[in-house]
Amino acid sequence: MAHPHFSDVALSVLTAADRWRLVSTLVPTEIQPIERRARAVSHAHPHQEVLLPLVGRGVYGHGEHAYPCDAGVVFFFDRFEPHDNGYAPEVRHATHLWISIVEDRAFARTLEVVDGRMLPGGLNRALRPEDLGLDLQRAIADARRVAVASPGLARARLM
Repeated sequence: MAHPHFSDVALSVLTAADRWRLVSTLVPTEIQPIERRARAVSHAHPHQEVLLPLVGRGVYGHGEHAYPCDAGVVFFFDRFEPHDNGYAPEVRHATHLWISIVEDRAFARTLEVVDGRMLPGGLNRALRPEDLGLDLQRAIADARRVAVASPGLARARLM
C-alpha cells in the first residue's frame, strides 16, 4: 500500500538515518561546501528549522557557504542563522521535508520544488512534544552543551 505523503524513494531516505549527513554550526559539518553559481537571497528568523531533502538534487546555502542539497543531507538551522530563502531555478525537481521548531512544537511540511518554484507538498502537520515523544528544545540544548566535548553525541541528539 502506498504511503499517503511520501513516495517509495522518499521513504527510503527517511528510513535510512544511518546514512544521513549533517550540515550544522553546532557540530562539524559532514560534507564539504561547494561553489554557488549565483548569489542567493538569505533570511534568518527566531525559530529553528530542519531541512531534509528526500528526492532530487540542488544547492542550498547555510551561513556563508553552499552545500549539496541532495537526498539524505540534513540541514539544521539554529535561531537567527542565515540560510537561503527559496531555491535556484537549477533545482528542476525535488521533494523536501521542512520542520520548523517553534518553542516546544514542530511544524512539518513537504515542498515540491519545480524549476526553483516552491509548491505545497502533501504533508502539513503540527506536532506537540507528546506526539514526538521528546522535548525538541531540550535535545537541541543538550547537543549545544556537549558539542565541544563530544561532537558525536551532539550529532546523535540533533538527529
